[in-house]
Amino acid sequence: MPRIRNIKPEFFDDPDIGDLSLQARLLFIGLWVQADREGRLIDDPRRLKIRLLPFDDVDVDGLLSELSGKAMIVRYQDSVGTNLIWVRQFSKHQRPHMKENASVLEPFTINRKEVSAGPIKVVSSPPDPGVLDPGILDPGVLRLDAGNASLRSDAAAAYLDINDLASAWNSHTTAPIPRCRELSPARRKQITARLKERPISSWREVFTRINDSPFCRGETERGQWKASFDWIIGNADNAIKVLEGKYDRQTTPSQDAEVLRRFVARGENT
Repeated sequence: MPRIRNIKPEFFDDPDIGDLSLQARLLFIGLWVQADREGRLIDDPRRLKIRLLPFDDVDVDGLLSELSGKAMIVRYQDSVGTNLIWVRQFSKHQRPHMKENASVLEPFTINRKEVSAGPIKVVSSPPDPGVLDPGILDPGVLRLDAGNASLRSDAAAAYLDINDLASAWNSHTTAPIPRCRELSPARRKQITARLKERPISSWREVFTRINDSPFCRGETERGQWKASFDWIIGNADNAIKVLEGKYDRQTTPSQDAEVLRRFVARGENT
């Protein structure tokens, strides 16, 4: 089902977008409204043609190849062979409504690890499409098949960029919740532990619910405390509490004050 999505002014003067054909740019925008909250959708060029470009004589499969060749999207297959598309930077630029249904499509994985929207560089003339170039030490450099930009998950090395968790925090929360501006060694260690517990898609839901919580935003009657990046990555329990709705339930001002009083008095990790 199509959804309402955002388009930022920067889209129009982005050099990478400028390298695309006009038809590919329009199709790219159309993919956003067809994708679920994680930026995934069924890779069906015929159906996408009917839904997004019904009045134009265009080769949608070729346009999808153009987008994948520029690493705007990844075309891949799930465990049962269904062709899927992942809009790589979707979570960076879109803020789905908190009530939007969770994705039912399998994420793009390498060695059974979900790949987040970290940097992927297209390397031309690949000797073996989808395989990491052993001569390049940068784990963000993936060899892509210029034809469909699919990656061979059984041959590619695992890729997981811990910077994406901080980026997700900054893109899914707003002031007065503080930004994450640097990743110290201690933070990187904590992020590594948290990413082993749940995928980046689940963390985006956690961050969204924190942002929508008056208590976590310090907007209660005595809002002295605000959720921070260190608070959420500090242990496994806080994310569980957020997902279970501990902070998004409605409370009275007196109840909020009592929770805050206990937090300050006992240092409780609420």
